[in-house]
Amino acid sequence: GKSKKNLTDSECIESQVAKAINWIKEDPAQRSQRKASKLFQVGLKRLQNRMKGVPPRRVAHARQQLMSPPEERVAADFILSLADHGFPITRKDARAYLSTVIRNRRPDYELCPMNFVDRFLQRHPEIRTCFRLSLDRVQAGAANPETIADYFKKYEIVSRNVP
Repeated sequence: GKSKKNLTDSECIESQVAKAINWIKEDPAQRSQRKASKLFQVGLKRLQNRMKGVPPRRVAHARQQLMSPPEERVAADFILSLADHGFPITRKDARAYLSTVIRNRRPDYELCPMNFVDRFLQRHPEIRTCFRLSLDRVQAGAANPETIADYFKKYEIVSRNVP
């Protein structure tokens, strides 16, 4: 799986927006939003909205989500770590796990709908590759140099930690 340190696309974009805003604020008389938009490769409208104080959609709607962004990050990291340790999960397993996380805050909550799992995966594209597939498909995909190199890299890391 991808490193936990990798930023999501939206985090990268928002980071670029913050840099663009700081760049403009250094010399507002000489630096326009349009120039900053091109220089930092962010949408002009997005940059204008952030300068007006409009938060990103994900932040603005965080209270409407079943899980907070930090809870989602922890859940995504947990699913990635399971896959890294050789225990990839199915969508059904993910549904049960995510429902358990939600129940910690909302005890009356039963089982999250499958479309919640799908939206969770859309928000965390780094986990899509960690789901358990049928054995034939997994075996067919495993016979490539990248997969083999990744396996031995992980094996080396794990074997170093064995007393």
